[in-house]
Amino acid sequence: MTHSVLGIGGAKDKLIARLRAAPHLNSLLAEQGYVGSIEAMATQLLMQRALASNSDGVVLASMFSAGHLSANAALASQPVDARSIALLDRLYADGDLPQMGQGA
Repeated sequence: MTHSVLGIGGAKDKLIARLRAAPHLNSLLAEQGYVGSIEAMATQLLMQRALASNSDGVVLASMFSAGHLSANAALASQPVDARSIALLDRLYADGDLPQMGQGA
């Protein structure tokens, strides 16, 4: 089970701050088909990483609106894209990669 995909240690906020501080990194997201605001791209990437790193398990994520639920359900219904793991590794080459919770 993977949990706290967006929130543990402020993962989403850290990724958004990183993308704002280094706008050239946004081109890496665009190359892999991420579109929209920085916030939307960060959410998509973190959710896809969670789904890819636990493709045979359960991913728990808190959602506070019907729009978020719909968007994340759409991501979960797509084929797993393991490129999201490598992309986050590349965005965080310095080792400050946001963490996800893992449990049984």
